[in-house]
Amino acid sequence: MKVLLLPGCLSPEYVCRFARQLSERGHTVIFCAFCDTLTHRTAIESVITHLPPTVTKRFFPLHPWHFHPRNAIRLLQAIWFILRNRPQIIHTQDLDLGSFVVLLALSCFCPSLPVVATIHDITLHAGSDRHFFYQKAQHYLKARAKRLFIFEQNAPLPPAMEKWLPKTVFIPLYVDLTAAYEECRDCAIPEEDVILCFGWISVYKGIEYLIDAVQQNTVRFPTIKLIIAGRTGTTSEDRTYSRHLHARAKNTPWCEIKSRYHTHEETAKLFKRAKIVVLPYKEASQSGIVSLACYFKKPVIATTVGNLPRQVINDRSGILVPPCDSAALAAAVGTLLSDEEKRKRMGAQGHHDFIHDASEKQTLNIITATYHQVVSNENTAP
Repeated sequence: MKVLLLPGCLSPEYVCRFARQLSERGHTVIFCAFCDTLTHRTAIESVITHLPPTVTKRFFPLHPWHFHPRNAIRLLQAIWFILRNRPQIIHTQDLDLGSFVVLLALSCFCPSLPVVATIHDITLHAGSDRHFFYQKAQHYLKARAKRLFIFEQNAPLPPAMEKWLPKTVFIPLYVDLTAAYEECRDCAIPEEDVILCFGWISVYKGIEYLIDAVQQNTVRFPTIKLIIAGRTGTTSEDRTYSRHLHARAKNTPWCEIKSRYHTHEETAKLFKRAKIVVLPYKEASQSGIVSLACYFKKPVIATTVGNLPRQVINDRSGILVPPCDSAALAAAVGTLLSDEEKRKRMGAQGHHDFIHDASEKQTLNIITATYHQVVSNENTAP
């Protein structure tokens, strides 16, 4: 099977690992990505070097100004690259602008070319839900795709998803972002009293509650340090939120905000320094940050939203707390900082469960079987 993978705006590490797994199963994989900032380009470049030579890979840098003439040229080059490689099926993730335009064009040039999609966020996060492009792109993707892959959910699907149930395929919850970290895992970085909150800085992350929680522990643990690391989200609400967090952290020596892209080496050092990884989200679907924490043997404190309770097993690989509850977060942080044995046990157990999780193989079996079914249906259609 010749599969075109469009990572869209999803973490390229996730799609890189998926491409590698497909290639190892004998599929011909075409990896086509777009980037509109220097940091995004750096992220993609660092990831595609880990793809095997059997994967045909190209990325197309776009100008940040969406209507810049250069973007038209790049998108035409991408369309020609895809047509020249003649995929049998397209598998896309959450759409970015480049993938969105390419899919629109291919629906004209190759209307019979089937598309399947993985929907990582079945409802848009706060901020994104008011963004016109995200709304239209997600609706188009659901309508265009022959099948929608959705992670098994902790709760019933929202009413807006019910109309898409006939084309929905549920897959085991498995999100792995560790594809580019093998050489960084064993770097010798000593642990400190660091609480790490890693990932996009966005409105729905609830970071303000984590700042309050850490502040409540500063007297008990004088050497405690909160590091908030990751790029600011893409919406105006996210940028306002990031400025608010920076203002709060300005005169607090125990809080450091690194709102930028981090290389894999820098990310590995942050996780190695940390004693605890915290996901204080107000809402969520699932999180790839859990896979990084487990990979580096760190316990996770997470809120009981979305699928996080399926990823973090309470009192086994971490501690679960209610969302928007600074006191509960503070108690969980204090518990793990004061009990080294418990902290180490949870980190080791999370690592063991992650390494021996069979969900990835099950997911690949379901997805590849769906590829064959969709292509077969398309070939026999009148």
